[in-house]
Parts: sequence; C-alpha cells; structure tokens
Amino acid sequence: MDLDLASDLSRWVLSPFRPSDIYFPPYDADEIRGILQDRIRIGLYPGVFSVAILDRIVEQTMESGDVRVGLDQVKRAVLNAECAARTEVIEEDVVTAYEQSKHIHLACTIRALSTDERLLLQRIAELSQEQSGPLVSGAIYGRVEETPKVGYTVFSRQLRKLDSLRLVDLIRVQAGGRTSEVALRYEPEKVVQICGKRGIAEE
Repeated sequence: MDLDLASDLSRWVLSPFRPSDIYFPPYDADEIRGILQDRIRIGLYPGVFSVAILDRIVEQTMESGDVRVGLDQVKRAVLNAECAARTEVIEEDVVTAYEQSKHIHLACTIRALSTDERLLLQRIAELSQEQSGPLVSGAIYGRVEETPKVGYTVFSRQLRKLDSLRLVDLIRVQAGGRTSEVALRYEPEKVVQICGKRGIAEE
C-alpha cells in the first residue's frame, strides 16, 4: 500500500504510535503442495493431475515466491487440457500456463509498493537493461538520488524491502561495508512495463 502515515494521522496519534512493516515468510514446498492438492481435490476429478505434474507446479511456485502463481497455473493448465480435449494435464499444459501465471506475483507485489519504492524498482530495471554487468547499490543510489532526492538510509531500507519481497537479490560484496550487488529477479522489460502502468493493473 502507498500509505503515508505521517501525513494521514495527527501528531497526537503519531506520538505514541510507532508503526513498522511486517514481512511474512513465503510458504515452503510442503505447504504449497498441500494448498494445491486441496484445490485440485475439491475442484477436479481424480487423475487430472499426476504426481510429477503437480511437483513441477510446486517447483515453479517456489521459484516465484507466491502461491497465487501455482493456483493460477493449475487453473490455466486445466483450461489448456480442456481445449485440447484431454482429461489429464500434461507437461505442455503446465509450461504454457506458467508463461502467463509467472507474472502474477510481480504485478501484485509492485501494486503494493509505495510510489518511491516503485520508482526505485523501475530504475533498477532500467539500469539492468542499460548494462550487462552486475549492478552495485552505490551506483544505483547515484542515479536514484537525482529525482526525487532521497537519503541513503531510506534508499537502503527500500532496497532491503525489495529483497524481502523477492523482487531483487542483494549480494553483499564488501565485508563490513554497505556495498551490495543488486540482481533483479524478473525480466527488466517486464518490470519496466508493469511499473509504468497507470494503476499497476494485473495482467
């Protein structure tokens, strides 16, 4: 959510109120498998998904970091099988479904970012398109600081949030220092496209 409590609440409320962000850990593989199995058992006939096919969806869901990807992939894979007049989902159905489902986590997560966090993510994606080598946090800050101005402490906090949301990977490269390599977890073109959409609508 793009929520500025400092401007939305009175100083009398803010004085004793100390808000902080809470990040919940992602589901593990067994939890994801259980969620998908429950959905399949309730909504489909037995035998539509083999163990191997379900394992593939669980694996791809773990990579994405969002169980919604797996749920959407199950739905799309079944539709693909139905269109081909098959009663069992095959590998091709899953692969095709994943090409559409894999961006759900990205779109939903970007929509939940603040404006400044979204601008930072977009700038990281743009820099990833411009250079082939690894991005370094200090160099990113030099570009982000231009517009709008932001302190390094705020910048570092925003980077850590993007990392905790699995939008980027932070890799410490200077022991005891503040320098990190920043690796985007998604295709830069897709990130720029979604960040630039008015309203950040899902695909």
